[in-house]
Order: sequence, then C-alpha cells, then structure tokens
Amino acid sequence: MQHRRDPALEDQANLEPAETDSPALRDAAILLARAEADEAAAAAARARYATEGLPALAIQDDVAQELRDDEVLHARRSSAMLNRLEGANTLPGYAGTLYLTSRRIIHIGQVTFAVPLTQIEEVSIVGERLLLTLSSGEGVSLEVAEPRLLRVMIGVARKTASG
Repeated sequence: MQHRRDPALEDQANLEPAETDSPALRDAAILLARAEADEAAAAAARARYATEGLPALAIQDDVAQELRDDEVLHARRSSAMLNRLEGANTLPGYAGTLYLTSRRIIHIGQVTFAVPLTQIEEVSIVGERLLLTLSSGEGVSLEVAEPRLLRVMIGVARKTASG
C-alpha cells in the first residue's frame, strides 16, 4: 500500500511564521525580555554593591513618618502588590508602595505592613514575584517591578543588618 502525500499538509509545514506573533507569544516575549534585563541588572548590582554598598535614596514625605532616625532608604517600588500567607490562609492582597530600608521592608497602601530584615529567613522568586519566608513561618508574596534586582538589594541589606 502506497502512502499518498497530502499537498495541503506539506504547504502548512512550509509556512513562514507570521510577521506578527499572536498576542500570547508577543506578551511572553515581552516578559522574557523584562526578566532578562532584570537578571542583568541584578548581576551588575551584585558586583557594585559588594564594593560600594547599597544606594541611599532621598526620603519622601510618604514614608518619612514610618522611618526611624537611624534607618536609610535603599529602594522604592511603586505599584507593589503584597499578599500575606499565614498557614493555609492567604490574606487579601494590598496595592501600595514598597520601601526597602536598612532595617525593614515597609509596604504602604490601604494598610501599612513592615517586616524587620532580621525576620526574613529566605527570599525566592517565582515567576515575577518575590516570596519572603519569615522566621514566624508566615510568608509574604510581593509583586514588584524588577524583582531580581530587589532580591539582590534585600540580600545585601539583610547581611548588613545582621552585622
């Protein structure tokens, strides 16, 4: 028995990719490019912070009342989403601005939430989210811009805070 070739299938196999990808592929490419740029910035910052330390940002009014006299502001991320995980319970997410200081991570939005750096056991990345594991067993999920760079900054700040 001879197999006949289907010209329609051959034509489909030889098609060139469309000049414009589907929206899903385009979005995936954008996310990948963003993650690659973030990873490159994190690698460069890791080397820079090893010799120069973390940058000190000017303190703005929105966070000034939350800071202690000896705290230095190192990073600010607007449009940050915070979710708290306590055991099997996930508390609702809060939008706001995230601040990394020399002593704490502070999220100011509908609710103000602060975590001392000394209580952070682990910082990991899942997709584009930072996951903080706290010494209490609680978890915090942060959706922020440039999460890989922020993870490097948190690591340096934790090391400095612990002495």
